[in-house]
Amino acid sequence: MTNREAILIFGPTSSGKSEIAKQIANKIKSVIINADSLQVYKELRILTSRPSIDDEKLFLHRMYGHVSGNVQYTVADWLKEISKEINRTFEQNLTPVIVGGTGLYFKSLIEGLAVIPDIEVDRIKLTQEELKNNGMSYLFNEILKYNPKSLINKNDSNRIIRAYNVLKQTGKSIEEWQSHTSSPILDISYRRLLVNPARELLYKNAEDRFDQMLKHGAIDEVENLKRQNYAVDTTIMKAIGVREISEYIEGSLDKNEAISLAKQKTRNYIKRQQTWINSNNITWNDSLKKLMKSL
Repeated sequence: MTNREAILIFGPTSSGKSEIAKQIANKIKSVIINADSLQVYKELRILTSRPSIDDEKLFLHRMYGHVSGNVQYTVADWLKEISKEINRTFEQNLTPVIVGGTGLYFKSLIEGLAVIPDIEVDRIKLTQEELKNNGMSYLFNEILKYNPKSLINKNDSNRIIRAYNVLKQTGKSIEEWQSHTSSPILDISYRRLLVNPARELLYKNAEDRFDQMLKHGAIDEVENLKRQNYAVDTTIMKAIGVREISEYIEGSLDKNEAISLAKQKTRNYIKRQQTWINSNNITWNDSLKKLMKSL
C-alpha cells in the first residue's frame, strides 16, 4: 500500500463493519478511526455498539467515546478532527481504517463539505412552531415547492427540518449550498468497502444485538445517562434505545414494549440507511476477499 492510502468501511448498522476492521487491523499496521455519529459520545458504549475495552486494548482506536453528551457534534466537527487523525496516522507509518455507518461523514471526507451558515435560534423556534401547527408534511411540501427535484426522503424528519431551516433563513435550498463545497483532504487515495447484506439479515442481526445489549448492561447505561440531565433534543438522547429504555425505567412502558419499540426503530433506521446508500448511488466495488488479499 502507498503511504497515503486509507481504507473506508461503510454500511448499515449490524452489517459487521467493526469485525472487518479488526480483521484488517490484525493483518496490517493500522489505526481504526470512527465514522459513526453516535459512537463519538463517551456516555454510550453499549447502545451505540462502540468497540469494547478489550478491542481497544488489542487495536489502536481513535475518535471513539471522546465527546460529552451535551455537545451537538456536527459533520464539520468530525471532518476537522479526522483530517488531523488521518495525517497523524500517516506520519506514524500506519494505515487509517475508517469505519462507520454515517454516510454524510464519508461523503464529506471524499467530496468535501458544504459551508452552510449556522441557523439562528429565532429561525429554529419559528420552524418548531410551524411544525407544531402544520405538521411535517407542510415543511416537506414547502421544500418541494422550491426544489421539486429534492432527494430528501419524506420520512427523514431530521433532514426535512434542517433543509427547511436553511431554505427559510438563506433563501436557497440545501442542495444549492451543497453544490459549493470545501475541498476534501488532498493527496490521499481510498480503498472503499461497502458492507451491505440483505435487509432481512440486517434486521435479525440488529435484533439479536439489542438482546445482547440488554444482557450487558444497556439499562444501567441509560440510567447513568439520565443522571446527566441532558436536554431531550440533544443527539445522544435520540440514540435508538435511550428513549425506549427511559420510558421503561419511568414506568410508562413495560420491558417487552420497550424492547419491541426499540427493535422497530432499529429496523426503520436500517431501511433509511439502505435508502440513503441507493439514493446516493454508493456502489463501492472493493470486495473483502479482494481487499484482504491485497494487503
